[in-house]
Amino acid sequence: MRCAMAVAASLRLCFSSLSSSSGHRHRLPSALYLTAAYRRNAKAAHDAFHAPDWKCSRRGMVAASGADAAGSSGVIKIAAISGSLRRASFHAGMIRAAIEIAKENIPDVEIEVLKIGDLPFVNTDLEVDGRFPEVVERFRAKVLQADSILFACPEYNYSMSAVFKNSIDWASRAPNVWAEKPAAIMSAGGNFGGGRSSYHLRQSGVFCDLRFINKPEVFVRAFEPPAKFDADGNLIDSATKDRIKDLLFSLRSWTLRLKSCS
Repeated sequence: MRCAMAVAASLRLCFSSLSSSSGHRHRLPSALYLTAAYRRNAKAAHDAFHAPDWKCSRRGMVAASGADAAGSSGVIKIAAISGSLRRASFHAGMIRAAIEIAKENIPDVEIEVLKIGDLPFVNTDLEVDGRFPEVVERFRAKVLQADSILFACPEYNYSMSAVFKNSIDWASRAPNVWAEKPAAIMSAGGNFGGGRSSYHLRQSGVFCDLRFINKPEVFVRAFEPPAKFDADGNLIDSATKDRIKDLLFSLRSWTLRLKSCS
């Protein structure tokens, strides 16, 4: 039986769902503790990596090992998706940076890039005998196998790119393979750093039953000094790399908590 925390759509709902029917007050969930810590200082994200993880039980939240929560291998598999197909895409560059950051700082996290450029436009006429086109089947299988999702979401006309939304829609076709997946978003763009597209993705994620972390938010103002990316789209700004590192620590922790509650 899934614990209430696993079906919470946000950390706020998670906290309220843990209220005791007997009137006793639970200890503040560690996911909420992390959210507050991020507001105080970025170092808390690194410290959280070394803190005990938690799982659900009838006694509330108790310590769990990373191997127990992530599976027998102890490895958290993150599927990363960029919503931009451009060769020098900033968003593909942020994913490359995330892969390097994970290798250097979070040894139990592996990030695999999922390509979406070859997916056909969503068309239910392409679904034959209960199967999707082969390229869609492969994409859906990769999403299903992942422990969590890292989205790099560009902003086009105040929303997501068409190719990005297309991938969301294909994976949401029944059976919905996004369901219950922990997820994080990072965006780059103009004055708002791609924030509008991130919020649109969160809206779609509600219906798809994605479980987004709320903090930290990574909105990169790509065109303001100092330079964030080089001519090939590689992330070169150390401050942005630190923010992505915090995001990965948070996603790791959130993934362990949700998996331990399933």
